[in-house]
Amino acid sequence: MKLLDGETYRFPLTMMENNIPILFLFFHEKDYEEDSSHQQAAIQLVKFANQKKRYPMITWNKQEHLDNRIQEYTINPTLMTARRLSHEVFFSISRKPKQPFLSNYAYAFFQMSSYYLGKVDHFIQMNDILFPDKEQLIIYEWNNTWSDYFHYGRQHRGTFIWTIYDPKRNKFTVINASIL
Repeated sequence: MKLLDGETYRFPLTMMENNIPILFLFFHEKDYEEDSSHQQAAIQLVKFANQKKRYPMITWNKQEHLDNRIQEYTINPTLMTARRLSHEVFFSISRKPKQPFLSNYAYAFFQMSSYYLGKVDHFIQMNDILFPDKEQLIIYEWNNTWSDYFHYGRQHRGTFIWTIYDPKRNKFTVINASIL
């Protein structure tokens, strides 16, 4: 799995300029191995965060309690669980009156930032550019208890992580939404 530097460093700037608390990482993956590749893509998010902070990665092999560490983010792969989502569910902008969006991805995009006043059209256009062939995507939504990277977000408006694989382009997109 190889980080696509250009896309990964260019795209988040646009998101931050619009006060959208969502991080996108992009990877090339030619040796896709289903669940294992998705798990590795999710772990890459925390590795990326540590590298940005210049901290080493610590991985536990046994089931251990994760405490809130200040200096480095740690992971416990044995705590990782995911559910597969259809592209219809993931990209859904449906909601009931006075209710949050049915899709956690849409919720993160529109409601996690108290400053973002984006339109549904922006969400649709962005996803059409990022994911031109939605029907073929393999999408996983991960739990957020396997790393202390997600600690602060869990205590506030929430934290989410998705891994999306596009087999046509051999490309992973890892999306993290959190208030850090």
